[in-house]
Amino acid sequence: MTPPPLDDLGEPRARLSPAIRDALHAGRAGLGEPGPPVVLGREEEAASALRSLESRPRGLTITGRPGSGASTLALLVARRWNKAHPGGRVAVVDLAGPDRRVHDAVRELLLSLGVALDALPARLEQQTKLLRATIKPEDIVVLDNFRRSEVADQLTELLPEAGRFIATARLRSKTPNVTATALRPEDSLTLLGREASTTETDGLIARCAGLPLALRLAAGGGDQFSIDYDDPIDFAVRLAALRVGEATGSSARSILKMLRSLVEIGGTADPEAAGAVWAMGEAAARQHLAVLEAAGVFYHDPARGLALRPALAEAALPDAPDGVVAAYVSLAGRKAGRGRAADVAWLDRQWPAVREAVRRSVRSGGPDFLETVSNLRRVAGILNRHHDLLVLDEIAQDAARSRGDQRSEAEALGRLAFDHYRTGAIDEAEAAAGEAVRRARAVGDPVLLAAQLIRASKLALARRLFDQAISGLEDAVHLARDGGDVPLEIDALLTAADCYRHVRNVEDAAGALSRVRHLLADRSPTEDDPGPWTRLARSYLELDLPQEAFQTLVPLLGDGTPANAPVALELIGEVMRREGDRSEAVRALSNAVELYREHGDEAGECRSLVALAKLTVEDDPLGAAVHLDQALDLARRSADLPHQARIWSELGNAFAAGGEVAEAMSAFDYSIATARELGDLHALALALAGRGRLVARLGHSADALATLGESFRLFESLGAVQETAAVSRDVADLLIAEGSADRAVDLMEQAVSRARDADDLPSELLNLGLLAKAYELAGMGEDARQAQSRARRLAGRLSQRSDVTEAVLSIVPLRLAPSGGSEAVERDLLTLVEQMTPGEPASVRVLQMHWRAAVTAFRNEDFRRSRHHLDQLVELASGAGADRLDMRSMLFTAYRGRADVSAATGEYEAARRDVERALAIARGGPEEQSEMLGLYLQLGDLVARTGDLRAAENYYRSALEFGDDTEGEDLHGIHARLGDLALSQGDLKAADARYRQALALAEARADGRPIGLYLRQLGDIARRAGRAREATQFYQRALDIARGVTAEAADDPNALRDLYVTLAALGQLSRDVEDYRTAVDYFRRGLEIVEQLTAALPGEATLRSDLAAAHRGLADTYREAADWDSAVRHYREALSAGESVMALDPDDVQAAREVSITHDSLALASADRGEIATALDHYQQSLEIAERLAATNPGNLLLQRDLVISHQNLAQALSTQGSMAQARRHMRMALDVAVRLSSQDPLNQDYRAIVATLEERVSGLSG
Repeated sequence: MTPPPLDDLGEPRARLSPAIRDALHAGRAGLGEPGPPVVLGREEEAASALRSLESRPRGLTITGRPGSGASTLALLVARRWNKAHPGGRVAVVDLAGPDRRVHDAVRELLLSLGVALDALPARLEQQTKLLRATIKPEDIVVLDNFRRSEVADQLTELLPEAGRFIATARLRSKTPNVTATALRPEDSLTLLGREASTTETDGLIARCAGLPLALRLAAGGGDQFSIDYDDPIDFAVRLAALRVGEATGSSARSILKMLRSLVEIGGTADPEAAGAVWAMGEAAARQHLAVLEAAGVFYHDPARGLALRPALAEAALPDAPDGVVAAYVSLAGRKAGRGRAADVAWLDRQWPAVREAVRRSVRSGGPDFLETVSNLRRVAGILNRHHDLLVLDEIAQDAARSRGDQRSEAEALGRLAFDHYRTGAIDEAEAAAGEAVRRARAVGDPVLLAAQLIRASKLALARRLFDQAISGLEDAVHLARDGGDVPLEIDALLTAADCYRHVRNVEDAAGALSRVRHLLADRSPTEDDPGPWTRLARSYLELDLPQEAFQTLVPLLGDGTPANAPVALELIGEVMRREGDRSEAVRALSNAVELYREHGDEAGECRSLVALAKLTVEDDPLGAAVHLDQALDLARRSADLPHQARIWSELGNAFAAGGEVAEAMSAFDYSIATARELGDLHALALALAGRGRLVARLGHSADALATLGESFRLFESLGAVQETAAVSRDVADLLIAEGSADRAVDLMEQAVSRARDADDLPSELLNLGLLAKAYELAGMGEDARQAQSRARRLAGRLSQRSDVTEAVLSIVPLRLAPSGGSEAVERDLLTLVEQMTPGEPASVRVLQMHWRAAVTAFRNEDFRRSRHHLDQLVELASGAGADRLDMRSMLFTAYRGRADVSAATGEYEAARRDVERALAIARGGPEEQSEMLGLYLQLGDLVARTGDLRAAENYYRSALEFGDDTEGEDLHGIHARLGDLALSQGDLKAADARYRQALALAEARADGRPIGLYLRQLGDIARRAGRAREATQFYQRALDIARGVTAEAADDPNALRDLYVTLAALGQLSRDVEDYRTAVDYFRRGLEIVEQLTAALPGEATLRSDLAAAHRGLADTYREAADWDSAVRHYREALSAGESVMALDPDDVQAAREVSITHDSLALASADRGEIATALDHYQQSLEIAERLAATNPGNLLLQRDLVISHQNLAQALSTQGSMAQARRHMRMALDVAVRLSSQDPLNQDYRAIVATLEERVSGLSG
């Protein structure tokens, strides 16, 4: 049976279309005339997608794993949509690749819609307009390989509402979603081209995991990738199109390198050619294996790796010399040790042949047979193939026994014991461990015996048989010392310290660690073995001795071995976290990431990125998601599927903490699916726990209980004590919320008992708190009181332990949710912490919990709750005593946090008072001195917002004085602020001097964007002073700077905005000199930039304000040029843009003020056209806004002055109409406000002049 013909779905990428067609339709030649279009197993998904599109959503997302056929399904749906809507077109653009630009994507869409190449406009904004004009309601756009990125987001927004789009992605999105799931076995069999199921086909189907791409490649046969060596590029591009690896260019180069090596021996890339490689002998075979390894052929997932394995590996390896097999195994083991695991499917398929070849190689002798087995063990261990580990142990044991090598047999038995334990075969593990010790005693080598005793003791420790483990380890220490094996003695001592800690023998544990430290004092770490130092540091952390851990890691930083520094920094991050210094922990982990990246250690970089994300997820969840996404890319590159599953789970936690519910759910689902497929129960339990907590937050209790219940059972079966305890508390929370008190009591009684048995005191404390609550809900008052009493006693014992602090604090963000009910949870958590003994440690913990709750609420924009926690924090810290350093620091933090809340809600005076309180604390102690500059600037900015310019100037001057004494601070920003103030008060000379100082400082630091800003401001001053030529010179220099910055960062919105502002300034200058044609040209060029930015970032209020300002600039120019119609049209556009900003944030004072000003401008333009009634209407609307702003911000002098102007404008318009009584009333109201302003600032000459002018006008209207 031949494979059914696939639908000819179009060409996603014109440049690589032949490669994609050949790869996806391999084996199609010779099939005869194609039958009806078929895509197997996708009818249900295709029908669902079409129904979604017909219900008139704008877009649809088809999700799926790589190789799942999501792109094929998208193109199928697009073709069917096209057939159902005659006259429409299908347009396709591939968004894959790091260098994709929105400009390129729009260009490709236009070409695929039939626009001629010579008809394409050069600029993006013109192309966008053409795209919107070209797409019809019947058209459909396919966005292949859509991923959250700036390019993808911009392109989605640029698409007009008229058309439809289908995106393919790995994650679910906010649009309707259809998932390309794994094919059913019967469809997989058909796609393989087989009539009936056999053992062989069933195994192949299982290995291909229902992925259509893998199945099509597997169906192609051994000659599938035969090539013509006259055109090797074609073959390389075909493979690159399948994305062998992530970077197409480097993959193509690697494959070409491999192909050229095969050319040397002739033939084509088929089994015969591969066999010729092995026939050249072991040395040549090793060389070619290295070439294959460099091409990444053997280290990718099935969808990619199957492309070459049928031809180059599967047919050849079973017949290869045993030495070649051993070489490959060693190669794979070394690669696995660097985080690049061999492929599961390849090992599954080759395992019988590899096992036999290794067995023959081992039995044939040679000094490296144990190394060969060890390397393959590393591969199998990384892939969680525990049964394969047992097979390898048996191979090594049989080989050693057949050669009479008791030493090697003892070592193989020791490994076999541990592997039996991992698979749950406890009796077999004990038997093997005992036999290993007996064989070692028979050999009579103290070092060998010590090694086997350590293995047996570690096995006893894992089974919590502490006395047995300690006895064996104490003997091992003496044996290793007698044999002079220092590394082995260190291993025994560190393991013994772990045992002592478990039985609460802190003195002996510390003594063992001190002995290790003494042994290490005479040694230096090497690149290959920093292990003893890192293990010692971890042991010190377990004993809650972070300073000793830090001192242990210092040699790794200064030993001259570059690879050791990131290892040390990674652990120092954990030390700093335990010490409560999160900023230093973040710095250490960030440096570790950079050093690992510099040294090419992808496994270390990935590990540090995950640790960094876990550390920062509470304060910056979306930033943590970025770190995890980078880690995920590294894990994909190494084909480490188990690690990928865990990272997806952490990514779900980060998205959940950031409120991105849909993305979080998709990440958890992907992690769950991957973990189930791999059989990785621990990763599965973690993902289920995260998903269950998220579902609980959303209020779906039944689903949450089912998901958390499965996670609980998995953790319990794995013996993961702390994880089991954490999930049991989540389940108990849900049961208590549902009123199922009896079930909650049973669950938490078991949880308390398990934590006590495991000596997990922090979990026991937390469990007791929930148990007391469950008892109380069940009406068991006496039991509740006893549980609370036990919790208090336990907290008293642990009050000095940092791990209790972390255990309690770590659950705060987890249980805070933006939905209802979280206040009660906060109270419960605070009550739990307050059960600790009163005094310094407990009070600090309560303060920390209030702070984290405040931060979480602020992030969720729940300012009321955030202020509540900050008020509590201020009250508690103040009552604890301001003379205490930690309380002063907490109080300082609370005041600054509360100021941020007040500023966010527009309460600038309250914010000012709190910043002044923080400033008083900073003046009183050296610890906060580094904050002084920022505090002065914050105060200046706050009072400037209220219109108190004199106070703002004083604060900025204080900042400048402090900044002069602060090494490395950027002072040009302070000078610029003082220049802004001087300019707003009409002091052009002072403003000019300040801006020139700012410019000189910025030029000294080569800060491009600030240089352009200060040049524009100096140009503004020259323009206001009437020095047009000087202003032009400043503006032209600023324009050159802006163009240079934009050329280096074409997609940077800030750089483009700078360019717009400079063009607008030149437009204003041209209008001043009545060069209206040039002014219109500048304003139009600026408007095009703002329209482009607004289209790309539609939710950005600042850009919408810029859009309104750009239209006002054009409108003012047209009005002065007496083009009334154009002026009114652009004023209305400005009004619409300004009102859209107000709609985004009704409390945005500046946006409302700009709308009021635009109404005034429209009134003037209407009056110019003789439309007095329309002018009065706009003046009235402007006044209403001004009155509202002045009433809600009585301390803002600028808004009070706006109110004066609005009353005055309306009065003058009414006077022109002849309504003298109303005109007098509004002019008098303007005078009253001006008099009030002058009385508040009697030295302000401007206010006195305004009062005098208004008095004269009131008198004139009265006469």
